Amino acid sequence: MTLEKILVTAKADLPSKHINFHPAYEYGKTEVVPLDRDSGSQCAVTFYDIAPGKANYPYHYHSASEEVFYIISGHGVVETNEGEVPIAAGSVVVCPPCEAGAHRIRNTSNTEKLCYIDIDTMPKADVAFYPKTGKIGVFAGGSNKFYAASAECGYYDGE
Repeated sequence: MTLEKILVTAKADLPSKHINFHPAYEYGKTEVVPLDRDSGSQCAVTFYDIAPGKANYPYHYHSASEEVFYIISGHGVVETNEGEVPIAAGSVVVCPPCEAGAHRIRNTSNTEKLCYIDIDTMPKADVAFYPKTGKIGVFAGGSNKFYAASAECGYYDGE
């Protein structure tokens, strides 16, 4: 979706998806400006509602995309290279596109949702690294592909 004029909306007026593909990850996702690298948009804007005791994405970092999270309500932790940092309503988390920006947001409450807004820059291509599991995600051309880093090959292999 390319924005062609000012967008004024409310979270309640946008469609929301409930995602629960894995026991450790459960969340609601409401896209204001969807992540679409080919749209011409320069950022993505999404609301997340993370279920109690869950996270929305695994621990990772990006090579090109910067991420900014503003915590609206609830509390939790952001896992970083330096350990867990408590977050709560009013916290702002800025993740640079490098290994030092590795993160995972997790809701530490047993009863309430952790709600935040996520604003991401939108490079045409990006690579995400998952240090705990040795995966690599490649995002380009409307495609998201994930690989095991251990499947490394030489530049000229198969040529």
